[in-house]
Amino acid sequence: MSKSDLPAFEKNLDHQRLITAWGDRQGESIRTGEHIYNNICFNCHGNPDQEGSMPNAFKFWKDEFKVGKDPYSIYQTLTRGYGSMPPQVNLTPVEKYDLINYLRETF
Repeated sequence: MSKSDLPAFEKNLDHQRLITAWGDRQGESIRTGEHIYNNICFNCHGNPDQEGSMPNAFKFWKDEFKVGKDPYSIYQTLTRGYGSMPPQVNLTPVEKYDLINYLRETF
């Protein structure tokens, strides 16, 4: 998905502010991210104890990130998709960053 295909609200986000806001709501952010992971991501990606339904899906706990492991790079992967993972168009920017916070703190 190119930048021109993104919804208007995605084009001028203050990513640094969204990342910094984790500190003010760390517990809530982790809980929200865990809920999103368990309801959207887990089916394909799984976890260290249970394989996901897609054997080639990225394993956050052992695979090497191909397009960057910093929060902004992961955000771009969620927003634009990568490989066989489609863009996660139903997640808000805050939800994406909550999911990223959960992934980084958990795996």
